[in-house]
Amino acid sequence: MDKSLLLVDDEPSILRALKRIFHRAGYKVTIANGPEEALAILEDHSFPIVLSDYRMPNKTGGELLIEIKEKYPSTLGLILSGYADLQSVIAALNSGAVYKFLEKPWDEAQLLEEIDQAFEHWRQENILPLDDVSSDELGVVSDLGNVARASSDLIYGKMTVMESIDHKILTQAHFSLVYLDIRHFRHFNDCLGYQKSDQLLHHIHALLKKQIRADVEFSLMNGAAFVFFVPEVFTEASAFDFITSLLSPFKQLITFDERELLLTFSAGYSVYPDDGLTAEALVRGSQLAANYSKDRGLNVYPHYKKSMDGNRDDMVSLQSELCQALKRNEFTLYYQPKISLVNGKILGAEALIRWHHSKKGLISPDRFIPLAELTGLIEPIGEWVLSTAIAQSFLWQQEGLPAFIMSVNVSGRQLVEHDLATKVKKIIQDSGLSPEYIELEVTETFLMQDIEHSIDVLKEIRALGVKIAIDDFGTGYSSLNYLTRLPVDTLKVDRSFITDFSTETEKTNLVKNMIVMSHDLGMRVVAEGVETLEQLQQLKEMNCDEVQGYYFSRPVVAEEFKKLLQAQSWAHCP
Repeated sequence: MDKSLLLVDDEPSILRALKRIFHRAGYKVTIANGPEEALAILEDHSFPIVLSDYRMPNKTGGELLIEIKEKYPSTLGLILSGYADLQSVIAALNSGAVYKFLEKPWDEAQLLEEIDQAFEHWRQENILPLDDVSSDELGVVSDLGNVARASSDLIYGKMTVMESIDHKILTQAHFSLVYLDIRHFRHFNDCLGYQKSDQLLHHIHALLKKQIRADVEFSLMNGAAFVFFVPEVFTEASAFDFITSLLSPFKQLITFDERELLLTFSAGYSVYPDDGLTAEALVRGSQLAANYSKDRGLNVYPHYKKSMDGNRDDMVSLQSELCQALKRNEFTLYYQPKISLVNGKILGAEALIRWHHSKKGLISPDRFIPLAELTGLIEPIGEWVLSTAIAQSFLWQQEGLPAFIMSVNVSGRQLVEHDLATKVKKIIQDSGLSPEYIELEVTETFLMQDIEHSIDVLKEIRALGVKIAIDDFGTGYSSLNYLTRLPVDTLKVDRSFITDFSTETEKTNLVKNMIVMSHDLGMRVVAEGVETLEQLQQLKEMNCDEVQGYYFSRPVVAEEFKKLLQAQSWAHCP
């Protein structure tokens, strides 16, 4: 099947982000910087699908797609926008020129799923044989409403799910809907390929099915999200118990295709009739609740609230501004020192990104990093952080300041890139800094998502002479067996173990064992979140190598960190 896709948007940064997403998914992507350019391209080339922004100069996306439909009736048009008003949406859909209206900010997995469905719709409309579809486009089983779905059905059943829920509304006085989203499932698509990822979804479906009682129905909704119909009104407590039980098979690594995989989930719920009177409203509410939980850690399963609608609108605006932040030089790096517990000197620093928005001021990484992960913008942002931090470290060395190890965080999204080591190598070569002074920090949870792939990637990077650290250790599922296999130089003990650990014997013993274990494996240990002299003294008694935290310094801008390097020794290090 022809998988040519025309993208239309007047924002170059958004076009670049979308092109990167669809190119990696196997689409042949052409971009147009506005309606006029799109129409010019269509005069010479045909496309099954056109995906357009809505608000553009001179002509809206709706007007563009109406014109395209008149000239090229077989072309299917979709709009991706966060700014159109409801009446515009209705008018565009009613025109028959717009197949679907998709919302910004986009979730990459769901966006790809919607486009996959659009291509299947186009194939059916143009009567292409099913054999023309590749095997890695196959779907998975749907159970909701007792509708059997064959794995060869390419449309995952969103409309069937909606119809089933509408039927429940007619026959049930009340019920709850749970929206369960597999976090970072796109990483498995990248590592395993689409065919294996679909098989993984089958496996997850089977594990979930074993956990539900007979009166609960569920189905895959979009991409890697499931919707559960539960014939009762949930309270926060009963919802937590239901979802916790549902996810019990995933508390540990699961075995799939001779691999050990870590799966984490976001979940939220809505209740009929309190939270909506239509299937669309109820599913949307539960999805917003699940999205809300993503920013609040694991094991948080909120009930939908109307205030979450406002959060979504804020995120739409934030995504567009995030696309422009690199271009406008709104990002800056702060540096937090890592102090030796032997001599009190700075042995390293962690580079931490901050966004100084021109109008909104300082925006927390907790807000924009998850959004960058979802949209794929984390890749160019991550490369900028690495390049900037390494260049700054080299500059300090050139000025005669003491050399130290510069640590940069690598996101899970970057970790699954097949060319990550190549990109790191080029950045190092361009900077002039010796790789022995560079360390990449990888979060334990991401490492454990696909341990075999992680080992391969880290080995490639370490072969460059770059050091590797496991960040936030203790929050994931690492075992001693896996730790011995990982090509890691440093283990960073998560701050949650340091907070109040001087008064909690269990935490104290746990940290002590982590340090002993790491030293036995030849790793250095850095304790994060050190804020008191008592914590510092205990860590020194445990033979911890380095510490990082507000006791010594908050993250500071480059000029302030330079002063710390010049002072170098800390009188208050016991």
